[in-house]
Amino acid sequence: MNFLLRPVGSESTDPVITINPIHGFTIKSRLASCVSNTLIVDTKIFINVCHNEQVPRPEVDFNPSIVYPLIMTNQWEIPIITSSVREDVDKKGVLCYVWDCCINTTCMGWITKDLQLREILIEWCIESCELRQSVEICRDHLSFPKLKKKGDKIPPLDILTNDLTHNYREEVDSIVQEGTKDPTSILAMKRDLLSAEESMISDSGTLPPLFPRDQKTNKRPIIEEIENLTISSDPNTVQANKALKKAQQKELTFDVVMGKISNNVDYILKVEVTSELSCLDEYDVQYNKMNNELLIQNRNLTNYKEKKLAIALPNVFKTQEPRLKISFINMDRKLIVYL
Repeated sequence: MNFLLRPVGSESTDPVITINPIHGFTIKSRLASCVSNTLIVDTKIFINVCHNEQVPRPEVDFNPSIVYPLIMTNQWEIPIITSSVREDVDKKGVLCYVWDCCINTTCMGWITKDLQLREILIEWCIESCELRQSVEICRDHLSFPKLKKKGDKIPPLDILTNDLTHNYREEVDSIVQEGTKDPTSILAMKRDLLSAEESMISDSGTLPPLFPRDQKTNKRPIIEEIENLTISSDPNTVQANKALKKAQQKELTFDVVMGKISNNVDYILKVEVTSELSCLDEYDVQYNKMNNELLIQNRNLTNYKEKKLAIALPNVFKTQEPRLKISFINMDRKLIVYL
């Protein structure tokens, strides 16, 4: 469920909730195309994945054995509030585009613990931004920079209370029962949702319904959309698509160098890991006290297959659990762990 933010009129009588997002992590890529030609293709884009307790949660709490089969049949998703795009600049002062995707705080905890759910959410956020602005974001340039957020701060998100509480699933079911389940009607609703914001606000300044109502007259041609339409709820098809995506993932190579640190009272061991990963956020580093091991694995499952590394540590750490200090050298793509 995606909530695509639109300007709230100053004269609107509907209650408005102001959400102050808490930063989580950032997705970086490039703009592949723009239908309206209002954005410059091949420009860097950033998506701030953030969270707040006021954002709705799924009806069913996350449980891998229950939720993943539901995801395969499009019956479970994490609600996302998506802002409109705004302009910013990168470290070199070059133009870039930024979106904010805000989810519930509890959901942020789920994706922190489950890497596969994190990758699924990343795809949902990208799709939500694409739908929001009628653009295409390149999947080949995905990376996760060492940023909590892009920009000095994430602007507050204003959304109508009715948009957060409205039962869209019930409305969709009602539309289908009324006989408007053909692809033309579905695409028409999507097209209405992507209409320019200014044309969607009435003269009184009130905000129209978040989910566009089906209209059977005055339709613009949508032949081009129908040509690219693929509608399938067959679990076998979904499974095949997931298998194809997994096959396109690259293998990771971890090159490990370990050495003793001299003349340092805080740390006695240094572990260096070099791989294809490009930033610290793409690593998950933990100490396994039970087996006295340093566990390292990749978070970036969009471009790479899952890679886990268990490094046996000296017996000295069995009696005194090590304190970890982690850093990353971007130029060398090198992870450094001090214990």
